Amino acid sequence: MSPFINPAKFGRVNLTEWRGYAPHYTEAIWPDVLPSSPQHYGDISFHGRTHPEIIYVALERYTRCNDVVWDCFAGGGTTIDVCEHMGNRCIANDINPTRSSIIKADSRVWKPDEPVDMVICHPPYMDIIPWEGEGTLAVNSLEAFLEGMEQVFDNIYTALKPGHVLVLIVGQVYKNSEMYALDLELWPRLWDRFRLLGRVVRGFGETKGGATSGARNENLWRVRRFKYGIWSLGIDVVLWLQKI
Repeated sequence: MSPFINPAKFGRVNLTEWRGYAPHYTEAIWPDVLPSSPQHYGDISFHGRTHPEIIYVALERYTRCNDVVWDCFAGGGTTIDVCEHMGNRCIANDINPTRSSIIKADSRVWKPDEPVDMVICHPPYMDIIPWEGEGTLAVNSLEAFLEGMEQVFDNIYTALKPGHVLVLIVGQVYKNSEMYALDLELWPRLWDRFRLLGRVVRGFGETKGGATSGARNENLWRVRRFKYGIWSLGIDVVLWLQKI
């Protein structure tokens, strides 16, 4: 194992003012609504939009101004906008770009041609939202999803500087009468290359366009949860991982 590197040394938190930081900067349970960063970052209509506060906290705790951040599933561009606000340089790609600042590329086979200081990885939660496009990871098969993500992780590990942080945002899916916690499914493909810094659980409420979108469908799914003994899928899990 590589020598320990303190990931805090890459950040910009002012320890002399530690009392002024909101509790979620260090706590493992986050509410749906977080107050400290503007909500207009990224396309607010984008299905599966990354919550800007996750990116905001990540940059403050583990990057400095002008550090390079790679978002390998750029989606609606939230990371691009937060990086611009925070003074970071962002390299963003997606298989289906939504804006000109996003490179059209598949992260299973593409990575930046320079080392990066942080990686933001918010992949599809399999096919919980029906993404379209050739080669998408929004697949019905857990095995296909895990195989594709392992290719992504290989590229991330190569691009990320030693000791620096990967922020992996994933959720849960219920398929074929089975509940899959994607963070637990992905962890065996990461543990020998990354050190776990923390695991944050955040309620995200309704995912626009998802399986439970709208009051009628939510009521239907609540009945199904009682009937089949399952629980709501309405969480994001954020894994904070340091390259070793």
